[in-house]
Amino acid sequence: MVAALAGTSDVDAITLSMATLARDGGAVLHTAALSVLIAVLSNTLVKCGIASALGGRQLRRYTLMLTAAVVALSLAAATAL
Repeated sequence: MVAALAGTSDVDAITLSMATLARDGGAVLHTAALSVLIAVLSNTLVKCGIASALGGRQLRRYTLMLTAAVVALSLAAATAL
């Protein structure tokens, strides 16, 4: 949940935090990777929403299609973790 919230504005902070935690043994690598993936997805969805709201119809269509592909691939990667 925290990863999703952190990802809405920036992915760098959660990525560095989870990498440090995983390196120092404070988090399992699987948990760190999943947290970063959730943050990236959250960030992508927020940016898709902004582009869809501010852009024209053609931009919205392309943005939604590409975001759907990214989400699908991310979910596939999450199940592989």
